[in-house]
Amino acid sequence: MSAREFRCDQAIFTSVRSPMGEGYRIVAASRGLKAEEKQHITRYSPSHEALWPGSGWAELEGRPLAVSFYALPTGRLCVACSCYAGAEHTGRGGQRVYTISVVFDADELAAWGFNPFEIVRAMSAAGLLTPQLKPQALLDEVRLFAVERAFQGGNEQGRDVRGETAPTGVLERLLDNRSTVLNTASDPLPTAEWILAGVPGPLRASMPFSAGVRFSVGRTHRWQVVFDEKHACRDKLRGKQIEYVDALADRAPTSRSKVAAFMKHAPPTVDIAQARPQPTASPSSAWLAMVERCWSAKELSTLLTRTSKAYQDTSPPARERVGRLYRDVDSVASLPPAAILDLVEANLANDRSGVEGEIVDELVNISQQALSKHVSALSVDGLRATVRRLSAIALRGHRGAAFAGRPIHDTLQAIARQDITNAAEALLELRSSSVWTRVSNAKTMVVEVVSTISESLAHVAPADLDLSTSDSNGATPDPGRLKALLLRLATAFPNEPAVRLCLQHVDRLASTPMPAPVD
Repeated sequence: MSAREFRCDQAIFTSVRSPMGEGYRIVAASRGLKAEEKQHITRYSPSHEALWPGSGWAELEGRPLAVSFYALPTGRLCVACSCYAGAEHTGRGGQRVYTISVVFDADELAAWGFNPFEIVRAMSAAGLLTPQLKPQALLDEVRLFAVERAFQGGNEQGRDVRGETAPTGVLERLLDNRSTVLNTASDPLPTAEWILAGVPGPLRASMPFSAGVRFSVGRTHRWQVVFDEKHACRDKLRGKQIEYVDALADRAPTSRSKVAAFMKHAPPTVDIAQARPQPTASPSSAWLAMVERCWSAKELSTLLTRTSKAYQDTSPPARERVGRLYRDVDSVASLPPAAILDLVEANLANDRSGVEGEIVDELVNISQQALSKHVSALSVDGLRATVRRLSAIALRGHRGAAFAGRPIHDTLQAIARQDITNAAEALLELRSSSVWTRVSNAKTMVVEVVSTISESLAHVAPADLDLSTSDSNGATPDPGRLKALLLRLATAFPNEPAVRLCLQHVDRLASTPMPAPVD
């Protein structure tokens, strides 16, 4: 795996005594941070005991970690990680909050799979999550490394996502530009990543969030993941344009012992999918249905791979087109060959480009693999019909030709293993059509199919001829007819040695008397 280096500005926000004063403030920052950026970071950074306890996968020596992500007035983006860093040094007691923020250009987010949690992991790898309570006032830029891999997501790091399933209602609100607070007892960071994974990558920069930070009206994130056991947060939202999604509403009352355990950083495990009312029907949105399939299968990596592409169009109609494409991709494995071909033809009817074109290519590749598994179970008549349909698809532009080549080859091979006369006929039919010049593997197809016919003939004895070469109607073929077909193949492919070898086998069979039928 290769890694790309990024240099980011950084700032430390905490409460320490220094010659410059005390109390919560930015105590150290790199030179590149502008004054308005520092003001924004100060506003969005949590202070005294403002963290949600027990943040699960990213605890630091038992201290919970919280994450925030937002845009700065300059257009740059900020990822902030907060944790407790010992006792508060002032007389009010409690725990001191320490926040390290990194700031980078918005166009660099794509290199991280549009996933702020990948930046959190890079910050951890760089040692930034260890509190520095006596930093130099002027910090250097920080070097972070974006690792290129098959997917962006925590599963590759071995993190236990505990089967969290984010409520569709939260995602619907985010995609509808409505501010939302999710109340849940599940670990906030993995819950937030599951939700964020349902948003198209390029939209995520416009959806600032916090996870693991206690709710504050002053931090105007688009969405927040909180634990609001006593509904204090809900009460603060009255009269505000912020919607409250309560995943704990249907949960059985929590016992006093469970509350005590929770406050000791051992929160009760609550599956959001069980805590919320179950939907009575599948989502009407194809995009949401795609996301829910990944949530249900606990496939965060698959979801991030699908949603973190560089979509040029993230409008609702475009999301629905993508959702329908992935619906087709996911259905291929359960379809019979004819239905697979229907699906491919329908998706090749529209000339798609960009990311949508890439998904069509994915559908084409998966369909090729699925068809290869089906051909051995088809009859000769079914195989001949499949070759004709594939030939029609091959004429549907470059994607049709790219799709049809391999399945035509596999189908002809399957025919040759069952019925050599039909295989020769199908190959000649294909050779005489315009499809022949469209598929890139035509020469290889001839060599391998004719070689299969030759191998079949080499093992045929005259006494077996009526069984081994019977056609699709069960009739014994005339060796003369087979020779005539092979002579036509020899004319069509004069330089193919396997065709001449087939003719030798047919001459051998034709010159040997056939066994007398048994009464």
